[in-house]
Amino acid sequence: MWGDLVAGKPRLENTLGVDAREMKADMYLKMFKQSTDLDHPCRIPGSAFLRCLKANFASQEGDRDSKCGQAFNVFDACRNGIKQQQAEATDTAIAKQDIADQRAKGLFQRRTILLDTLSK
Repeated sequence: MWGDLVAGKPRLENTLGVDAREMKADMYLKMFKQSTDLDHPCRIPGSAFLRCLKANFASQEGDRDSKCGQAFNVFDACRNGIKQQQAEATDTAIAKQDIADQRAKGLFQRRTILLDTLSK
């Protein structure tokens, strides 16, 4: 279920009974609300999609997709934007760390050369 919220598409399969679909929709909504802060940029679109899913749990999957498809697209775009920001932040952090590592390596090499010349 977590993978569906983070990267996939939360679904209420038709093979589940009506009560099981309602319970799964509740679990999705509860898990999502507990894992996002109030100021998380995807909280509103995600909650809107999951509320739509819950409101239409008794419908068939095709009907739910048509009723909640737009809400999911907004939520998915938000998730993808967050993933892109995280990837860019990771790349920036790695580049900064590489620069710091190269600087430390250079200082260590200069220190080694200095110690070698002093010991001769």
